[in-house]
Amino acid sequence: MEQLRTWILERHLASGGQGQVFAARHAATGRPAAIKRLRSLVEERHLLAFRREMRTIAALDHPRIVQILDVGDEGEPWFAMELATHTLRAVDDWPGVVRATAAVLDALAHAHGRGMLHLDVKPANVLLGCAEEVDEAGDDAPLGLRLSDFGLSHDLRAIGPTRGRAVGTPGFMSPEQIRGERGRYGPETDLYAVGALVWELCAGRPPFVGGTQDVLRAQLRGTLPPLVPRFPVPALLAEWLGWCLSPSPTLRPQRAADLLLALRSLGRESEAPIGISRPSARDSGATTLDLDALDDATLRDAEDTLGWPRATAPATWRRPEVWRRARPLPDGGLAMTGLREPRLVGREAERDRLWDALRSIQVDRTSARAVRPRVVVLRGPRGAGTSRLAEWFAERAHESGAAHVLRIHHADPPGEEDGLEAAITRWAHVRGLEGGDLEDRLADVLRSLLSNPEPWVIRSIASWLDGRATIQPAALAAALGGAWNERPLLLVVDDASCGPETLDFVAALSAQAEHVPLRVMAVLVAGEGPAADRVTGLQGAEGVDTLTLGPIERVDLELLLREWIGLDPELADRVATESAGLPGDALALVAALRARRRLVAGPRGLALLPGSDLVEADTAPLQTASEALGHDEDALQWLEAAAVAGDRVDLAPEALLDLGLLRVDAAGEVVFADPDLRRALIRRADEGGRLAGWHLRAADRGDLPPERVGRHLLAGGRPDLAIDPLIAGAQAVLARRSLAEALELAALAGEALAGTPLDDPRWSVQRVLRMTITSMRGYSPELVALVEASLVEAETCGWPSLRARALELRGWCRHIGGDDDAGIADATAAARAWEHLGDPLSAARTRVNQSLYELSSGRVERAITLSLGAVQVVQGDATEIAARVAAANALQRAGRWDEAGDQLDRARAMA
Repeated sequence: MEQLRTWILERHLASGGQGQVFAARHAATGRPAAIKRLRSLVEERHLLAFRREMRTIAALDHPRIVQILDVGDEGEPWFAMELATHTLRAVDDWPGVVRATAAVLDALAHAHGRGMLHLDVKPANVLLGCAEEVDEAGDDAPLGLRLSDFGLSHDLRAIGPTRGRAVGTPGFMSPEQIRGERGRYGPETDLYAVGALVWELCAGRPPFVGGTQDVLRAQLRGTLPPLVPRFPVPALLAEWLGWCLSPSPTLRPQRAADLLLALRSLGRESEAPIGISRPSARDSGATTLDLDALDDATLRDAEDTLGWPRATAPATWRRPEVWRRARPLPDGGLAMTGLREPRLVGREAERDRLWDALRSIQVDRTSARAVRPRVVVLRGPRGAGTSRLAEWFAERAHESGAAHVLRIHHADPPGEEDGLEAAITRWAHVRGLEGGDLEDRLADVLRSLLSNPEPWVIRSIASWLDGRATIQPAALAAALGGAWNERPLLLVVDDASCGPETLDFVAALSAQAEHVPLRVMAVLVAGEGPAADRVTGLQGAEGVDTLTLGPIERVDLELLLREWIGLDPELADRVATESAGLPGDALALVAALRARRRLVAGPRGLALLPGSDLVEADTAPLQTASEALGHDEDALQWLEAAAVAGDRVDLAPEALLDLGLLRVDAAGEVVFADPDLRRALIRRADEGGRLAGWHLRAADRGDLPPERVGRHLLAGGRPDLAIDPLIAGAQAVLARRSLAEALELAALAGEALAGTPLDDPRWSVQRVLRMTITSMRGYSPELVALVEASLVEAETCGWPSLRARALELRGWCRHIGGDDDAGIADATAAARAWEHLGDPLSAARTRVNQSLYELSSGRVERAITLSLGAVQVVQGDATEIAARVAAANALQRAGRWDEAGDQLDRARAMA
């Protein structure tokens, strides 16, 4: 018999175009497995797909998803997984269908909560008989049921083309898969396949049969054929199948938990089999729905009438079953430590508090009780696992159907996938869309949440996402607030201290809750960014809790190290002691030991190589990477350059991916998984005198936004070249309402300007930009002082644009301070200065503000004249809305109601 490392290949099971599957047995333990091996001569894309499937399965941790036991690459890549005896086709009664479907839906919910779609759910990919040594989950599912074959899986967080080739199995693949509409993929894509799976289990055949093209055309039409069950089924199954198999994704169940709840509400099977051609109403006397004659809106109304139950947060986050996966093989643990996502252990009190907070906002939507948003701030030392706890909470809330989840990542400096705008783009799956396509997709998404979203909501969000307009956090909160009344919103913000605009959004949602019930919860992972004081300032406020994480219980950490990673008890004890109970440090230490080949298989698990010592946790990431790369100086310097560039790692070594030092991010790019490794590499470059050179190399890439180019040029010792991109970057970031970052970039531009003469016009541009950003943060003593200093500087250096803007803002400050006459005088002088500079738009903007000061002082006619005059100048400019609203206010004060209404209508049409 052929032997593959410690596996004996006993018999051939199947072959495909790129590989083979064998039944095998572990030589030392006798554990059976199925080994999937890729042929040696395959295209690179097949190799990448094979490794992606391997990592996908290894990262999922659920009793109903097939488990990977070992991986290797002895000439041909392979992995060993649980061995099945048969597939789901053996189910032969309705209770069996329910048990099997519930298990599949539970597995899908777990995958969906982690952003992963299966895209090939069918009976052949649901295995039975995988129990062996693994404890059963105790959920009454068929023995050893496992969802398998993630070869077509899709990461919902990935940034790729919104269209592509059709993937899936005809008869089970959704209409959006058939059309290659990747931008429309979501949990409902897999749930369509669940409907087809249940149909086949009940009828012995899928809903659509025939030649491939005939099947695909029938699926796109969406007309269901009659169902003739092989055994009695519930009368309400007709509606349930029609819900799953709707050709429109927005008309299907949105969560696996919703579909499971509806499945269990169907009741007992009827004595007589039912012929099903179309979904019927719940009332037994109602007529069936003619799907061909109904549009989406009518179908939606029918769905609302049927009232399928919606999943809510269960009483506890704990799963109803007690289960464990197969303990890692002693020799397989070495290969698996970098692939498996570490399970969250312990933290039960903290998890209880998070779950209770979520349940507190999940009241009956018909209740009159006021619902206020909840905010939880997570704090703790490095290695305590604050981000891991937040991510677990997001995953559990999603898979249980308890909440919509919006993940917002932040970093300093920010990357392309950081910030509120990027998070909304991911959430709505609109990456790469623009114009009408973007608005159509947003309309679909919002219609699944709001019964009838206002056109202005769709237009304003679309304009913001494709860069045509800005949007205030308060306006975004108002536009989206109602979207989460049916199912709460959970905001999970990593490194919230680097995201002031996200904090503004959270504050705006809280303010909105003063007027309407709003089911929103935010979990903020604290950090050390520029907004750290704001995060700290939240503590003690109404509706805000703070959880401070310390070391976890010793028994929990040893459980993680022994049962999950597979360490020998003695080594687990030493690692737990060395890491002082901090799980992040413990995992980093294990990765370092593996990279340095200091782990060996022992009779009770992975043990320390005789004669070896533990490494220092603080230096582990860099030393681990160096060991994994064989201390190759060229490779390490290449990693330094990637760390300085900061966003991605081209040509990533598989060894670092396997160790978990690198990971594949939402964009499908390889990035640093461990921030300590990146920081250590940057220090190494600095100590070696290479840091400035790496910054200049990064600035030359050609695909970076201007703010990042400017930062690299400044850090690379070229302030003369950094000025323009820093100013352009500050303006671009300001347009996205990221005020803190914009102010920082403006300050860096000032630093870069330090060596240029004062007659350089960019000095004035930088000063105006700094003052404008400060004003957008609201009235403050800081702004007043900056305006006065700018007036002095403008006179001294001869910068007329700075003088005009400073006069304009001083007028506003004086109006806010209650001195309208002084404000009017400054505004008048500013408008004249702008006109003298040949800038009529800025002059008109100033007069719009002056009209408000005139109205405040009782000069109504003067306010009307100024605002209507400004309207004529700014037509087509963003200021036109403000001008028309100002005119409407003045006209209303004068009793000219029709004219005021006309101005408001025109302003509203532009919004």
